[in-house]
Amino acid sequence: MMCLCLTATERKEYVMEEFGIVFTGNVNRISKMGWNYGQFQGDILNICLSILDKSLSYRKDPATDVSRRNDPKYMGRVLSAMVNGNDDNGVVLGNWSGNYSGGTSPSSWNGSVEILQKWKDAGFKPVKYGQCWVFASVLTTVLRCLGIPTRMISNFNSAHDADKNLSVDVYYDESGNPLNMGGGDSIWNFHVWNESWFTRSDLGPSYNGWQILDATPQERSEGIYQCGPASLIAIKEGDVDLDYDSPFVFAEVNADRITWTYNIRTRETKPISSETKSVGQFTSTKAVGSYARVDVTNNYKYEEGSRKEREIYEKARTKLGRVHGFSSTSEKRPKNIDQNAMNISGSSRWMAP
Repeated sequence: MMCLCLTATERKEYVMEEFGIVFTGNVNRISKMGWNYGQFQGDILNICLSILDKSLSYRKDPATDVSRRNDPKYMGRVLSAMVNGNDDNGVVLGNWSGNYSGGTSPSSWNGSVEILQKWKDAGFKPVKYGQCWVFASVLTTVLRCLGIPTRMISNFNSAHDADKNLSVDVYYDESGNPLNMGGGDSIWNFHVWNESWFTRSDLGPSYNGWQILDATPQERSEGIYQCGPASLIAIKEGDVDLDYDSPFVFAEVNADRITWTYNIRTRETKPISSETKSVGQFTSTKAVGSYARVDVTNNYKYEEGSRKEREIYEKARTKLGRVHGFSSTSEKRPKNIDQNAMNISGSSRWMAP
């Protein structure tokens, strides 16, 4: 059983530290940028409380929402939804188009205070624009301000598994031409999310410790764009049947890349190859007390290529009702082909979500 305890130095880092490092780039060149969280700057606490009061949960049932604010699990989930502006006039609006007219380029931000203040000054309307590191940085500010130990996590070759089969599927026709199938699966050069440290009274003490939260709007969870908290221990052990959003997080760090052929005439698919090691590399966070990079990949999964890692992957697929390895017969139905969408199935995007 994991001891739920952080050292005094770790508590200082993950609650009190106002400056941090975000790791970006790709597996061949990991870069870093500074970020000012500013969680103790003037008016930030009031703005953080306003975020809670503007949430869908509060608007739906104020009394129940307030009564649950002593639960970091509940708070983390609400805030993962409110930091993005997709459903609820949250803090930041995402933009991956490359056109940032009418707003600020995501790469121009270097701190959370200006973003949060802009959100308040605009009458609590989303600030334009953010991408994954902006969402994660703002969430770090809010959670630390409210006393929840939180750190940033950067994952390289990060999978987006849209159909919850724990694989990134790439399709070709029988002539070798790529097909726009796969349900929107993709692999990003990097993706940034958060870990917060707290107990899991809903899951039991075995799953206490670091919990994964992700404010970047990627997939809806219970109808809105929110993600987590997913227990880090549950992810490593393949317990993807546990709350919250564990299959999505598991796939981000440990999905297989599977190549298929699709027979247009018979509408049958056949697996060609499976690549098991490329997703989820150099998963990184800032060191305690310095700006060095710490590799935490082994916190998320057993060593790639080991028998234990394959056993955990198969365990996870079984828990989701999938067969081991390639997709089951029931899955070998073609996903809808959207001729108007980009062919991003299994591709690497040169930008983080």
